[in-house]
Amino acid sequence: MIARNRVYFISWLLILGLAIWWIGAHIKINSDLGQFLPQDDTLHNRLLQKVISSSPSTGILMLSLEGDNPEALASVNKKLANYLRKKSRQKGSHIEEVLNGEAKFSKVHKEFLLRYHWLLNPKLSVETFSSSYIRKKLKATLEELRSPVPLIDKSIFIQDPVGSTKDVLKSWANQARPNKFRGVWFSKDKTKSLIFIQSKASGVDINYNQVLINNIQADFLKLKTDFTNVNLVMSGFGYYAVIIREKIRDDIIKLSIAAGLFVCFLLVFVYRGVAPLVLGVLPLVSAMLAGTIVVMLVFGHVYGIALAFGITLVGVTIDYPIHFFTHIKKTGSARKSIIEVWPTLRLGVITTTIGFTAMLLAGFEGLKQLATFAIVGLIVASAITRWLLPEIISTKTKFDMPEYLLRYAEITIHYLTKLPWVVAAISVIAFIWLINQGQLTDHDIKKLTPLTAEQKSVDKNLREIIGTSNTRYIIVVNGKDIEQVLQRSESLVPDLNKLVEAKVVSGFDLAARYLPSMQTQKARQTLIPDRALVQTQFKRALKGLPFKAESFNPFLDKLEKAKRASPLTYEKALNSPLQWKLKTLLHEHKSGWMALVLLRRVDNKEVFLKWAKTTRVKGMRFLDTRAEASQVMATYVNEAIRLLAWGSLLILLILAIGLRSFKNVLRVVLPIASALILTVCFWILNGVKLNSFHLVSLLLVVGIGIDYALFFIRKTNSDEHRLDFLAVWICNVTTVVVFGLLFFSFPLVLQAVGGTVAVGALVAFIASASVAEKIKSD
Repeated sequence: MIARNRVYFISWLLILGLAIWWIGAHIKINSDLGQFLPQDDTLHNRLLQKVISSSPSTGILMLSLEGDNPEALASVNKKLANYLRKKSRQKGSHIEEVLNGEAKFSKVHKEFLLRYHWLLNPKLSVETFSSSYIRKKLKATLEELRSPVPLIDKSIFIQDPVGSTKDVLKSWANQARPNKFRGVWFSKDKTKSLIFIQSKASGVDINYNQVLINNIQADFLKLKTDFTNVNLVMSGFGYYAVIIREKIRDDIIKLSIAAGLFVCFLLVFVYRGVAPLVLGVLPLVSAMLAGTIVVMLVFGHVYGIALAFGITLVGVTIDYPIHFFTHIKKTGSARKSIIEVWPTLRLGVITTTIGFTAMLLAGFEGLKQLATFAIVGLIVASAITRWLLPEIISTKTKFDMPEYLLRYAEITIHYLTKLPWVVAAISVIAFIWLINQGQLTDHDIKKLTPLTAEQKSVDKNLREIIGTSNTRYIIVVNGKDIEQVLQRSESLVPDLNKLVEAKVVSGFDLAARYLPSMQTQKARQTLIPDRALVQTQFKRALKGLPFKAESFNPFLDKLEKAKRASPLTYEKALNSPLQWKLKTLLHEHKSGWMALVLLRRVDNKEVFLKWAKTTRVKGMRFLDTRAEASQVMATYVNEAIRLLAWGSLLILLILAIGLRSFKNVLRVVLPIASALILTVCFWILNGVKLNSFHLVSLLLVVGIGIDYALFFIRKTNSDEHRLDFLAVWICNVTTVVVFGLLFFSFPLVLQAVGGTVAVGALVAFIASASVAEKIKSD
C-alpha cells in the first residue's frame, strides 16, 4: 500500500506537469513597450504608443559589408542583395524589401508608375505639355539613346516621353544621396558597402527577426566564398533586440545555474539530505506556475519583463520552507512545526501581499501584471508550505542541522543586538545626507539601454552613411480620415522644404509624398490638356527630330485615360509597391488616422525646435521621442513612489492589527526604514540615480525585511528562538547571494533589481537583528 504522503507528492507533481503543459500550449509573451506606458486612453498616449511600437525604423536591418577591397565589397553586395530579393518573393519569406542603391525597376513598379504617374508627379504643371518642354525632353532622350550604354527603358519612353515617371521616382528618392560605387551604396572611404532590409515584422518581434538574421548570415557565408576578406556587420533595432536577448539569456542561464547550485548546496549542507532540497523547491515552482497562469487568464498575455521580474520577486518564497524545515529540528514533527511558525509566517505573507496589492491601482498594465504575479505567487507558495508540505514530509525524513551553525547564528545575532543605536545613527545621518542630494531619481530612458558604446557607434555610423530618418524628432498629423491627414501633411511641405534648403534638417519623409491627397490628385488632373491640344504641341516639338509622331500614340492614350481616371486611393495603393511605405507612415487609431512625418538628421536643433513650436497646422503634434520617453519614465517613477508609499501605509496598518503593540510595530518598521534609506544611499554613492526598477525592488526589500523582523521579535522559548535566528540567517544568506549574482548580469534592469535586493536584504537583516529579542539562557 502506497503511503499517503507519497500520494500527495505524486499528485502534486502531476498537477505541476499539467500546469507546465498548459502554459507551454497557451502562453503569449508580449514584448510591446506600450504595455509599460500609461494606459490612460488619451490621444497623446495613443500616439506615443503607436510611434514606439510601430516606428518604421524598428523593422530595418542594416548590413555593412566591410573590407579593404571596394571591388570585392561591391560584388558581394550585389550577389547578396539579388539573392535576398529572390528569397523575398518566396512564400513564407521574412523580407519585405531589399535596398542597396541599385535601381531595380520591376514589372509591378513599371505598371503602377505608368498608370498613376501623372497623379503622383509633384512637378506637373501647364508647362509640362508645352512644345518647348516636350522638345527639350525629347532631345535629352535622343542623346541618351545614342550613348554606348543607354540607361533608358524604351518602352517607358514611348508611353512617357516627357519623363513624368522619372520626376515621380526622384521625388521618392532619399534626399540624403548616399555615396555609390559600382552602383551600390558605399561609405566615403569605400571600406563599407551597405544593404538595407525591411523586415515583414517590427523590430520588437524578436523570434521573427532571429530567423531572418540567421538566414542572412547563412546566405552571406555561401556567397562570399571567393572573397575571404569581406566581413558582415549587422545593426538595427531588430538585430540588437536579438543579440541582447541572447546575451540576457546566456547571463540568466549562467547565473541561474550558479544560484541554483548554491541554494542546492546550502539546503543539502544545512539539512543534511536531498529530500529537504526537493521539497523546498516545490512552493517556489508552484508559485511561478500559478502566477503565470493567473496573469495569462486575466490579461490574455504575459508581458516579458513582468514575467522575468515576477519570477524574481516570488523567488524569495524559498524562505517559507526554510523557516518550516528549521523548526522541525526541535519538534521532530512537521505538523507541530508549521503550527508554531505559521502565525508569524502568515503575518509576513499578508503584509507583503498587501504591499503588492497597491500596485494593482497603477495606470500601467505592466505593473498590474507584476503585482498579480507576485500576489498569486506569494499566496500559493505560503499555502503549499502550510498545508501540503506537512502532509508530504515523511516521519523518516531528517532535518538534522549541524550544531555549529546554530552557534554561529547565535553569536552573530548576539553581537548585532548591541548595535541598535549605531544603526539608528547611521540611518539618520544617511537620511539627512539624502535630503541634501537633490533629485534622487533618473528619468533618462537611454541609461536603461543594454547596448555597448561600440554597438551604439556602429549603428550611428551606418545611419549617417545612408541618411536614415532621425529617430528622436517626429511630427504627427492627426485627422478624422486619411484624406484629412494627407491634406494637412501636404500643408507642411513648403515649410519643410525651406528647412532643408536652409540646412536645418537634411531631409524628411511623409506619406503624402507617395500618396497625394484626393484634392491634390484632382488638381493635377485639371492640368492635363485635351488630347488634341497635346497632339498639336507634340507635332511642333517633333520638327527636325528623328521621331515619328504616331510612335507616341500610346502616350496620348495613357494621358487621355489619366485625365478621366479615378484617383489613387489608400486601399489601391496597398496593393502596389508603396505598401510598405504607407503602412509605416499612416496609422489608424480609435478617433481617426495619423500620419508620421519622419525627419532625417537635424543639423540645427535650435532653429528646428523654434519652428516646431511656432508652426500652427491643425492636427499637428510634435514629438521629441527622447523627451517623451523620459517623461514616461518620470511618470513611471512617480507612480512607483506613490504605490510604494501607499503599500507601506497598508503594511503599517496590517502590522498594527496583527502585532497589537506599538513598540513591536516600531521594531519592525524602523529596521525596514533603515534598509530603504541605506539601500538608496548605496546607489547614490555609486553615482546611480534610482529608476522605476530600483523602486519596485524596494517593495520587495520591505517584504523581506518584515519577514526578518517578525521572526526576530517573536516571543518564544530560547531553543525555538535560536532556530528563528538560524532560519533568518539562512534566508538572508540565500537572498544576498542569489540577488548579488543578479547584480553581475548584463542588462542594467537586472543589475538594478539584484543590487537593490541584495543590499536591502543585508541591511534589513543587520537592522532587524539589532532590535531582536535577546536569547535568555535557560
